[in-house]
Amino acid sequence: TKIKRDKMSFLKQAYALEQEVLEEVTDVDGDEFLDTVEQASNARFEAETINEEVERAIAVHDEIENQNETLAQIVEEKGEITPEVAAMTEVARRTAAAGLGLNPEQEGQELVDAEGLESMVAGNAVASLETAKEQANSLWEKIKQLWNVFVEKVSEFWNWLVKLFDTYDRRCKALVEKLKVMDSSTFIKRFDEFNTKLADEGIAAMDNEDVKGFIKTDITKFVQNGKLADIASTSDQAFRILDDINNKIDQCSKKALTDKDGDFGKYLNELLEPEQGLNVGNTAHTFVLENGTVVYHYNPFLENFTGQLMFSKDTLIKCLLNAGKARVSLRKYAENSFKRYKAAKAEVSNSKLAKDPVHSQTLKDILKARKSIFKGEMKVTQRLTEMLKAYVRLATAIVNTSE
Repeated sequence: TKIKRDKMSFLKQAYALEQEVLEEVTDVDGDEFLDTVEQASNARFEAETINEEVERAIAVHDEIENQNETLAQIVEEKGEITPEVAAMTEVARRTAAAGLGLNPEQEGQELVDAEGLESMVAGNAVASLETAKEQANSLWEKIKQLWNVFVEKVSEFWNWLVKLFDTYDRRCKALVEKLKVMDSSTFIKRFDEFNTKLADEGIAAMDNEDVKGFIKTDITKFVQNGKLADIASTSDQAFRILDDINNKIDQCSKKALTDKDGDFGKYLNELLEPEQGLNVGNTAHTFVLENGTVVYHYNPFLENFTGQLMFSKDTLIKCLLNAGKARVSLRKYAENSFKRYKAAKAEVSNSKLAKDPVHSQTLKDILKARKSIFKGEMKVTQRLTEMLKAYVRLATAIVNTSE
């Protein structure tokens, strides 16, 4: 069964219990490079999209729980709520449902529960509050189902990304053979022509004060003083830092889910630095402890950056050969990530705390942390891919340029 694609939001599909079925991804041949690029890009987009849906769903669940707490306080003090409070609460819930892609009059009607609000006005508040809590619990169950779909999408993404790096590795080795037989004068001439082209593109972007556009130009894939980054050591360092952060989150998650009153934020503060991160090809990736969970921040930076490439043919050859080492690092990290997300999926489903709505905030903090790490992983691997692609494009332009 192929992946179903329609205009329904992922949450709407989860709410209707329409889980997507994924088929096994088969190996691709090196000749299918463009298709591999497209599939990896699509898998990244779908994983990022559903990650955003999980984020919105958790935010709405927080809002509904806050509303229920406020209503409970009012009912405790006055025995019922006023028509004005009921009207404002209904508007807030309609907005929340719409924000999740749910029609307040149809599949989102359960969240809005206008009849329950009317009962609170009429004095049947206790029963209505219990119904409201059940609805919040129902949404939480849908969030956990959505998380399961997210894990499958992430697994699919890693699958295609590994295949993409495999393909780049084969292309790099082929380019190396052509560069080896090229004489120095020809290399320098063609290198200078490509260098000028890249500089012109970068200058055009900066003249338009388009920093975001500038960071996307190939010139910014090279590091300080126009040098080639060592793609092997860059990927090694990036994955080592990400793996360390992930391992600590794993430890904190397990403690929080096994202790009766597990405090995930407290465990994070004990194990993680308040702020830590890494740099990859003129971009900074930072993970910060905020409000009992981990938050990811991304920023491009252009310190000591020059718009002129400066390296030799031998350096380019060495860089291309290092793509194989980067591929090995990625494959190892992808395998660990696959196992990690599967374990996290089981934790959310099987934990005793997961079955008790009282502890939903602990689980939400854990999911928020994992979503932040995922965002960082996406950005880091995207930048590594962009750098490798830029180096391949450079080498291809040099060996394929006609006299």
